[in-house]
Amino acid sequence: MPYKKDYFKKIKNLIINKDNNENRRVFLNRSISTGRYIENFHEILPILKYFNFEIIDTNNTTLDFQAILFNSTQFLVSIHGAGETNIIFAKKNLRFLEINPANRISCQYYWLSKELGIEYYDVILGGNLPETNRYPEKGFYLDPLKLEEAINRMINHK
Repeated sequence: MPYKKDYFKKIKNLIINKDNNENRRVFLNRSISTGRYIENFHEILPILKYFNFEIIDTNNTTLDFQAILFNSTQFLVSIHGAGETNIIFAKKNLRFLEINPANRISCQYYWLSKELGIEYYDVILGGNLPETNRYPEKGFYLDPLKLEEAINRMINHK
């Protein structure tokens, strides 16, 4: 099935009647049990708090919850993963920063963002995953300074 805006718009309209007027800042996190997590999250957390990001893991939430969350978000920072599919529920002003480990780069959310007209900011900020394609994947190091610079660029359109 091709990336076609009309298909995603139909899905969004089944769940979301009207765009939300909130402008939340969300960091979509991944738990250690699901793999591909940030191993130095304790260094990242102060940066996210400084920029007023809510830390949310959608792993055990409903589709309705996720649709409403993404429709109320203006700034999304996320580790690459299936939860990012929910950008189909986003409003037009979403700015999306996707974090990929250096040795596991995927482009499907880039293409989906482009099709939906979402401002996409890709970041490869640090370490390699010890192994890829072995699940659950291990954690990777995320450079805190580079993350802070990337968030600042996204928020301030630089």
